[in-house]
Amino acid sequence: MQEVCNADLSEENLTNELDYLHDLMVEEAKGHNPNAFYDYMEQVSVGNYDGAIRAYKQAMISRTMAFNLVRTIEGITSVRTQTRLALHRAGISEEAISGLLNSFKVKGRMLTSVTEARNLCEQLIYDSCKLVRDSHAKKYSPTVADAVSYIHHNLEHPLSVPEIAEHVGVTPNSLSAKFHAEVGSPPMVYINKLRMEQAQKLLRNTKLSIPEICYRIGIMDSNYFTRCFKKEYGMPPRLYRKINTGKK
Repeated sequence: MQEVCNADLSEENLTNELDYLHDLMVEEAKGHNPNAFYDYMEQVSVGNYDGAIRAYKQAMISRTMAFNLVRTIEGITSVRTQTRLALHRAGISEEAISGLLNSFKVKGRMLTSVTEARNLCEQLIYDSCKLVRDSHAKKYSPTVADAVSYIHHNLEHPLSVPEIAEHVGVTPNSLSAKFHAEVGSPPMVYINKLRMEQAQKLLRNTKLSIPEICYRIGIMDSNYFTRCFKKEYGMPPRLYRKINTGKK
């Protein structure tokens, strides 16, 4: 699989690159699960390590081709490509992206086993998600930065203000006040907006069912998800998918 290396990805170009990547996956990697690859990119773009690892492993499990070292190295090129696109989508600078991926590329040339390849991919995923979380958090005070990082790291899990407050070591009221003052919205509003943004991308770019999308964004109630999505985008998720993809 070819690597996409565009240092200046506008929103239009990014969409084109995603379409190109989808075509490559369909034509050159039919043993893969395109849903899992799109899911992987969405999880990395919000800094959700647990979600990215889950999607990566799902993609690997779905392979029908033999999982030998040659195929694994090909898969590493694919992971590198998707990670680059995800980091661009997250607003990470090309300098930071290149620094991370070039190091990964060099290490990839020295692999001697499938286990080493898997470990290297998981390290890349961890470093990429941390880069995204640090980028989101660096403009805030330490308390709010820690809260933002925690949110992005755990977005696919149920989250509450008391849980986040306990993690950062302040009271829920104190966290809510600080978070609202610095971020511009209460914590749960921020969380729901992130989740709806991720959901609309999964609706547009994958064939995942509504319950599967709910699971990936940390919402256990599909009816609640539908209400939140309609509030954010003015229509229910099924209609949004139909309009944007022509599919139900």
